[in-house]
Amino acid sequence: MCRTQLQQHLYWLLPFLDTKTIIERDGRLQFEVYRKPTHTDQYLAFDSHHPLEHKLAVIKTLFHRADNIITSDTAKTDEHRHLRGALGKCGYQRWTFNKAFKPSDQSKKTPKCTPLTNRNKANITIPYVQEVSEKLRRIFQNFNIATNFKPQSTLRQRLVHPKDRPRKGSKADVIYRLKCEEPNCNNTYIGETSRSLNERYKEHCANRYSSAIFHHLKHNQGHSFNLESTDILDREPRWFERITKEEAKVVHVRGKKEELLPAVVTPTHFIFRHRKGSWVWSVIVKLFGRTFPRKGLFAMFRSPWTSYGVNLKIFIVSNTKGIIKTLQDAVKDLCGEQTFSLLDSRACVLMSDQTYCLHAAVENGTLRIYNPKPPKGIPYEDTLDEMSYPHTFELTIQRSSDGSDVILDLHLRGKGSDDDVCQMTKFIGHYKRDNTTEESVSTQSMPTELVESVRQNLAVTGITGNSERMDVLPANTYQLQAGSIAGGSGRKPVVLLINDGYGNSHGRVFTIHRQMASFLVSKGAVVHSIVLGATQGDQDTAAADGVQLIPPKTFDGDKRKPSLDWMTWDHLIRYPNLPSDVRFIVGHVNITSRAAREIKEQRLPNAKLVQITHEIPELTSHYQGDEKVKRIGEESDSILDDLQHADVIFSVGPLAYDYYQTKQLKCQHYEFLPKPSDMFSEMQVKYVHTKTKTVLSMGTIIGAESLRGYDIAAKAMHIVIDHLPNTKWRACGVSAEDFPESKKIIQANIHFTPLKYDTQEELSREIQQAHVVLMPSRAEPFGLVGLEVIAAGVPVLVSHKSGLAWFLNKNSDLDRPIVEIKDNDDEAAQTLAKRIIKILENGSKEFEAAQRLKHQLLALKPWEASHKKFLETFGL
Repeated sequence: MCRTQLQQHLYWLLPFLDTKTIIERDGRLQFEVYRKPTHTDQYLAFDSHHPLEHKLAVIKTLFHRADNIITSDTAKTDEHRHLRGALGKCGYQRWTFNKAFKPSDQSKKTPKCTPLTNRNKANITIPYVQEVSEKLRRIFQNFNIATNFKPQSTLRQRLVHPKDRPRKGSKADVIYRLKCEEPNCNNTYIGETSRSLNERYKEHCANRYSSAIFHHLKHNQGHSFNLESTDILDREPRWFERITKEEAKVVHVRGKKEELLPAVVTPTHFIFRHRKGSWVWSVIVKLFGRTFPRKGLFAMFRSPWTSYGVNLKIFIVSNTKGIIKTLQDAVKDLCGEQTFSLLDSRACVLMSDQTYCLHAAVENGTLRIYNPKPPKGIPYEDTLDEMSYPHTFELTIQRSSDGSDVILDLHLRGKGSDDDVCQMTKFIGHYKRDNTTEESVSTQSMPTELVESVRQNLAVTGITGNSERMDVLPANTYQLQAGSIAGGSGRKPVVLLINDGYGNSHGRVFTIHRQMASFLVSKGAVVHSIVLGATQGDQDTAAADGVQLIPPKTFDGDKRKPSLDWMTWDHLIRYPNLPSDVRFIVGHVNITSRAAREIKEQRLPNAKLVQITHEIPELTSHYQGDEKVKRIGEESDSILDDLQHADVIFSVGPLAYDYYQTKQLKCQHYEFLPKPSDMFSEMQVKYVHTKTKTVLSMGTIIGAESLRGYDIAAKAMHIVIDHLPNTKWRACGVSAEDFPESKKIIQANIHFTPLKYDTQEELSREIQQAHVVLMPSRAEPFGLVGLEVIAAGVPVLVSHKSGLAWFLNKNSDLDRPIVEIKDNDDEAAQTLAKRIIKILENGSKEFEAAQRLKHQLLALKPWEASHKKFLETFGL
């Protein structure tokens, strides 16, 4: 557009505030929403700490503006679409739009003219704290008081400071923390004072026995404290409340003596302070009726296999550096000659003095799962008394007669609660039978069922040595639903999917990845997807699906292209802000399976790892060159290594499922059958009789010509074109740049048209124009494109060596597209050519048969059973 035209164009547009006035040629005025060129479509993020009504108000306000300003129906529709996409990127899911547009129950009940006596007596505005403010609102509502929420933090609070901040040393009425400056010293002092920090620090440094800091400096030459590095934890002018808040910050020792405690912090939680606080905690509970969340550790120790089985000791203690060594010493004292080693530990959040129960489920070679009713439980204390041992759960697992590995699934829950505080699934490897050990008659005749006994060790003290145990016998067990790995919580699961992209790009993994994401979202799960990059179209697609994309962080001057290494080895830098409440991580073998495993182990250890298998190197690599054949063993070992660390595996199609069943995987393994995309199942194809015929081949050629059977297809098309000269061969997935090399590779002395496709829409257009689609692969784990061609109602020929043929052969009504691809290429080409010619010459009948096959497939819905199992895995 030239400069004069641009000026004339702008002359007829008049932006004013958020309204854009358009003057039509006939003088009429049209109005639209105006946004500045610098507008970024950033609105209140849905995951921000704001009340839901504020977030719904964003939707209502923006759509109200669009409905009342815009005069054109077309522009109004475009604005609605734009708002849904923009808000989708900010985390708003489909249900939020439905809830925003739906009238509230209160508005339905309230008449337009409300009597004065029925109106609220008062209004109150309180800062919003999730889960707390809602409860306060319900309490105030009982007294006819309307409650409004306001954010705790505003821009004014952040930016406007009329006075200079006071110096740290002059502050009084504070709870503070002093840290030793020595790099290798972790000692910390937590205290409170009504005087200024300067005065209190001088008292600490005074030469007197009552000063714990002086005591530490005296016995540790070279150590020092710095007033400027003091952390102020809280401020409170009232003495009792200040003491209470101070004790809430301290993990202290409750010994039996009043004298000064040793100046050691980390191994056993000794703190620089006199014994005080045990009475304070009881006062807090009585006065305020609440406890405080603490950082806890769920630690499990195991013994070696013996003639009867294996023992485990499980602790819930405060999460502090060195605590594992302390527990190991305690276990050694308790067990004497029997050795125990750390099996695993997990960080968790625990409440002081609350009782916790252990729910244990065990599975051995008999594949029978038992879950003992938990014992009464043990209370959590975030202190380690120097005069006693910590409480412990004990678990004894008897060995099975076949010596199978044990799968142990533990859930720590508050007493009376169904929510998991911590969950741990572990494999206890095969024990080695000692030939020199004489087993008793009772041991030799032991039944194959797994017998569990959960014991509880209460108040085991080092002074008396007495212990109280409670056994839960097998009679108190009950059967669990096998196959579900979701926790007992009623919350919707948060799922993290990992793939190199997301969107409409048609590829086997891309399509299945998006199908799984949409499927989970439709059932209420919160789904995030890590990607290496996303176009605007991909972002809009994800927003429409309700999926939140997580792109990598990039840096100025870094010209490297995104790669899978970013996800696998650099995820801490490239994806620093992963959601912390993820319960499931999903990777694709062998694309992002290692990345999913690394992210789980390093950042989300409590999440379940679900791996999706698509590839079988032993099946496909033989047709991809000598270098691929040389790496079969290495690639297969890498895949199995990732799968051995998974909690659940889904194999795409029956062939892949059958193959990986032979690998003796220790975790749950299921088949996943993808559903054809709606774009293909809803496609209406009508046969048109023409002399020109179109044969369509699928997939890239370079590097996969033998695997995909392009050389067989080329030989077959020679025969077909000799018989039907007006036949055109089109290769979908071959770019113009790759055409010369592709033609040379398959040695095609006939013309074929290269077609590059990037989206499902482009692929569906090519399938609609084809008379027959060829998929003569020598090896194919499944063949999703072939399934979608069948769902479209277009004739297709599928190699009997593909995973899709395995699936079609299960039902005699669906095996029509299968063609035998023999090992002799010439014979395979002859067989394929005959089937192609038959379809082209009997076009009308073949299309009618393809339509019948389509209806049979869609009526059977063979994918529903696997989809149900898929949802059960995520607790949906």
